[in-house]
Amino acid sequence: MTDDNINLKTKPKSCDFTIDKEKGLFCDEERISDYIEVVALSRDDGGVRWKKRILFKDLDGKQRSVDIEQKALCNYKEIFETLFENGFDTSCDRLKLKKYLETARPEKRITDIYTVGWTDDGSFVCPSFSISKKEKFAFSLVGNIKASGFARKGTLEEWRENVCALCEGNKILTLALCVGLSGVLLKRLKYFNNAVINLTGRSSIGKTTALYVAASLWGVPKRFMQQWRSTSNALEAVAESYNDCLLILDELSQIQAKDIGNIVYMLGNSKGKSRMNVNSELKKNKEWTLSVLSSGEIGIADKIAESGEKAKAGQLVRCIDIECFMSDELGIYDTLHDDIPDGATFSKLLKEKTSEYYGTAAEAFLTQLIESSIDIEGRFSELRQNFDERIGKKIDGQVSRVADLFVLYALTGELACEFGIFSHKPAELKDLVFVLFEKWLDERGSVGAMEEKVVLQHVIGFLEQNNARIQNIILCGGGKRPEEQRNYNNLLGFREVLTQSGEDAEIYYIIQKAFDGDVCGGMNKKLVKRILKDKGILILDSEGKNPKCPYTTPPYKRRVKLVIANNKNSDF
Repeated sequence: MTDDNINLKTKPKSCDFTIDKEKGLFCDEERISDYIEVVALSRDDGGVRWKKRILFKDLDGKQRSVDIEQKALCNYKEIFETLFENGFDTSCDRLKLKKYLETARPEKRITDIYTVGWTDDGSFVCPSFSISKKEKFAFSLVGNIKASGFARKGTLEEWRENVCALCEGNKILTLALCVGLSGVLLKRLKYFNNAVINLTGRSSIGKTTALYVAASLWGVPKRFMQQWRSTSNALEAVAESYNDCLLILDELSQIQAKDIGNIVYMLGNSKGKSRMNVNSELKKNKEWTLSVLSSGEIGIADKIAESGEKAKAGQLVRCIDIECFMSDELGIYDTLHDDIPDGATFSKLLKEKTSEYYGTAAEAFLTQLIESSIDIEGRFSELRQNFDERIGKKIDGQVSRVADLFVLYALTGELACEFGIFSHKPAELKDLVFVLFEKWLDERGSVGAMEEKVVLQHVIGFLEQNNARIQNIILCGGGKRPEEQRNYNNLLGFREVLTQSGEDAEIYYIIQKAFDGDVCGGMNKKLVKRILKDKGILILDSEGKNPKCPYTTPPYKRRVKLVIANNKNSDF
């Protein structure tokens, strides 16, 4: 039957359609085509753009599926062009087949989802699986999803015995597992700020192996892992594609130093930059909520320094450097299993196992999380209180933000143990995570704001490096004068040694112009002064003003307005 001799205005008589997967589609026991079946109705999460999911066998006998929009079912030509190009044998009773496609009303519903992650009704969708809270409802990912590597191989039991069991007793591997699943909890915690966990250390110690372990939670490690070597715009699209899941970025050294600071802010703030379309209308920003695990031979501050800039406190709490190196023999590992001789052999074994078993842990974790009625915020608050008791002292808001992250990782691991996903003992797992936070805090050197540390290190280092630009003040004839004459234009200030409580103390008189232009080094002058004052380093007179230099003899007619004291009572 050809298109020319079909009168579409002539409706076929009503008939009873029956389907046999082997023999085909029948109308009143008359075979009208090969196997074809409307299995579900789909629409987007707003309830519009309805389509029909159609299964059929192609010319090779392989099962295929296509989605045809409802409006297209009114167009005879569009229906059969779609079926024809997908391999369906269209030498059939097309009029009756069109009637079947129009009238079929299957019970199953599919919601088209354009972003990986949680849906409004509390279901979860990703490329390798979907978990629905409603029976007869399923999900279909559509649109420009750039996520790759989501897949499953083996069983959960095999992954737990062959991969997870090797992570027990190893802090870095355990942290990688906890970070790997923590992204699914972020939307359950209000106002939570995420960050990048960057595993640092020299090459060939096992950092990438830790990324493989985390990737095996979701899919094929080699395909799941992404690279830092990308532009900011490209990373926006990639981040959105791993929404509510895990984004792994290997080799921090590959990114341009000038770009890394803005990318860290972007990933931590969970939103891309605003753009206009061709009609000068504001486009919808790309958004995401996810955990990010990274590796690099250097930390974020050193990478930013390559561009000649200094890392800001906001960047350092959005990208947390975790030093991984344990020893030459063990690499990043604390313990080796199964009489393995060294860290390199252990890394090889882990990579082999993660290529054989993957993608089942995340699905199992989400399935139990959705079925449970766990109060995530309550559990988090309880664990955070225990964590504060362990720290035992008041911490700054920046440190508190990082502490929240490690509490999240500990909670994720604890839940995974309760669900039977991880093979660890919950108490031991939490201890491994907390020890890493304490290590980070120790390397940071302070529980205060990072600006304090940065300012103090800079001022101390600047004065030490510019000692030649500072003149010593000496006693002369009952008065004070500089030790020798210097070029005033290059002068930084003066140094006077006083004796306080039997100990020598150095007093630096820094010229105001030199302080603003050189000592502050591009930092906020008011912030630098406040921190120096709070730490007892900047000395003011009884009226709260900068004291004068002890002499004003030529050629130093300009009085020094800032005094920095280096004494035992300060943190200098």
